[in-house]
Amino acid sequence: MVIAEVKSGDPCSLNGPWTNPSKQNINHVLGAIGITSPDYLEEAALALYASGYYVREDALLRIRLVAFGARRSSDLTVTFPDVPQLTWPEVLLFIHDRLNQHKNQKKDRDQWSDTGKLLYDCATELPLEQFVTAMKHG
Repeated sequence: MVIAEVKSGDPCSLNGPWTNPSKQNINHVLGAIGITSPDYLEEAALALYASGYYVREDALLRIRLVAFGARRSSDLTVTFPDVPQLTWPEVLLFIHDRLNQHKNQKKDRDQWSDTGKLLYDCATELPLEQFVTAMKHG
């Protein structure tokens, strides 16, 4: 499971609710989703607050905080070195490559949202540089 913090034009970061254990927001999210056993919900929350990562092999469970943003943050690298930072150019490169490399598997898009269909059309019709520019400007 991924808990993502998303910034459109700002650097990658984690807001206070994901880093302040006294607010217990992670505890509430995990409880509401029901992904963890109540027996180890507190353990999972504490690990996420401390490092941004929790794994429980016996339950086949991994939970990770991930930060998306316009650029990487050296502050976040220092405070949460295990939290992946994904920039929008990296995300768009992945989407562009994925949709172009798997066109046959993505032929049936009737159930996709209009946004997903537009993303597919742009990714498969535009070269990477134009795709990234188009996505940046909405």
